[in-house]
Amino acid sequence: MSRPPFHTVGILPFALGTIMAYKINFSFSLEVFILGVSGVILIMLSTYHMGEAFDYREDEISHKLYKSKFAGGSGVIPAGDMPRSVALWTGIISFLFAGAIGVILQFVLKTGSYTLLLGVWELFPVSFIPQDP
Repeated sequence: MSRPPFHTVGILPFALGTIMAYKINFSFSLEVFILGVSGVILIMLSTYHMGEAFDYREDEISHKLYKSKFAGGSGVIPAGDMPRSVALWTGIISFLFAGAIGVILQFVLKTGSYTLLLGVWELFPVSFIPQDP
């Protein structure tokens, strides 16, 4: 349900941003990097688990018509291997831990005023962006 191979779409841009920041400011903090990567992973876990919890009907249809590792979720809820409540609660808990990490990064480690804003922005999937008809 957590889809670890898909975490690269969040971890790699974060790592690239870290490299760019180092090249510009000649500054690197292992503590900030580890907490940041952990926050990114938790945000991604939250979105994946919430997607499993709320898209279960669509996932059932998807798994009946065409199984794909890129669409239709992991299939654990439609298969009855896990109740929706587990996916919902793990998503909520992951989100809360990510928020705690964001608060620590922004206010304790002083990573900048956009830290929490960028974390919240990552929660919204691209599908929410209005598209031209």
